[in-house]
Amino acid sequence: MLVNLGARFFFVKTSAIVFIEAEEKYANLHTANENYLIRETMSNLEQRLDPEKFARVHRSYIVNLDFVKEIHPWAHGDFQVVLKNGVQLAGSRRFREKLFGLE
Repeated sequence: MLVNLGARFFFVKTSAIVFIEAEEKYANLHTANENYLIRETMSNLEQRLDPEKFARVHRSYIVNLDFVKEIHPWAHGDFQVVLKNGVQLAGSRRFREKLFGLE
């Protein structure tokens, strides 16, 4: 994925992305060591990423399935995604069927 940092442009391997977080008109790519803020919508990123490797779990989060440790049920069909690095992300029932392959 092409990322710019100031005047520099470089590629971040999608396999290195742990999760992506929406931040207003931007998306924050979280890797194990760095965060990269890019001007891109979550919908566009979701369409561009491999659905076998990435899943939208919330309107604000896309996760790399290789980094998911556990998924815990929560109230009213929502759930919590626990990543291998300990980060916990909210998951919404709106995306549950897609995540669990029930579409």
